[in-house]
Amino acid sequence: MHRDGRDDVTAVTGNGDPATTAGDRYRITCVTPLDAGTFGTVYRAVLLGRGSRRPVAVKQTRLPYGRGGRNELDVHTRLRHPNVVRLLFYFYSGNGTFDRRLNLVMELMPTNLDRVIRRYASVGRTVSVSQGKLYAYQMFRGLGYMHGTAGLCHRDVKPRNMLLCPWTDALKLCDFGSAKDLTDGRPNSRYVCSRRYRAPELLFATATHYTTAVDVWSAGCVYAELMTGAPAFPGVSASHQRALVRRPPALRSAAAPRDSVRLVMAALRLDPRSRPTALQACAHECFDVLRSPGRFDGHDQLSSLIVLQRALKNKN
Repeated sequence: MHRDGRDDVTAVTGNGDPATTAGDRYRITCVTPLDAGTFGTVYRAVLLGRGSRRPVAVKQTRLPYGRGGRNELDVHTRLRHPNVVRLLFYFYSGNGTFDRRLNLVMELMPTNLDRVIRRYASVGRTVSVSQGKLYAYQMFRGLGYMHGTAGLCHRDVKPRNMLLCPWTDALKLCDFGSAKDLTDGRPNSRYVCSRRYRAPELLFATATHYTTAVDVWSAGCVYAELMTGAPAFPGVSASHQRALVRRPPALRSAAAPRDSVRLVMAALRLDPRSRPTALQACAHECFDVLRSPGRFDGHDQLSSLIVLQRALKNKN
């Protein structure tokens, strides 16, 4: 795939979508870089085919060294959920053994949670209480699906890996290059997750036996950051991070209601066995307002809450 050119694409596989099954041909054009990460570069592109134009995101990983890209493809084949970014299909590009690239074509989301938090923080604000609860609920719901139904641990939960659609407030997990089934018999590395969102058992312990509770800790850090506009544990080194996580973060903000603070404190317990699971977090009292939209004070996000509630009832 060329950044400024066009490529004819044969879809190698789909994800259960009849419109993107093997053998369909598409053309990708208007390719511009969006973001770069550990396992590849993400581009914004337009997918042309069957007489239609669709904006998409294309994550490109160089092979054979980009093993995280292949892992991400394998993980995507196990995921299908409203709070997980959807893989449409994939294809290979480049020539030769050392210039071969894996391209994951996914639905395009306009922004991510990190950008939203930073935008508000730049003017001395945070997201509203209702937005914070809405985003946090969807985050825990997506993780609950990954942990329970898909049997996977994300291992890199952070605001940058939460994609957002601003006009619907839909949130979707992304970037599964580090995701893994922790019970598959393969070694589980401790050197996963960005430092500021890394659970204590990954910072202190030498064993490789940990659970999906590491994702719950990271999610607690994300929710705390939503409420305060700043990282809960802004360590500048591994030793600094270990010192910071020993004490609870200060959650003093108008966007930090008591029920939400209680959930965050539960998710940030040092003992991973005492943290709630992601689905238990979804059932926490702080999200009762999402289950009873009529009780909500204010109207800035009320319509979104009602739409989400109806969608959840239809899915469950």
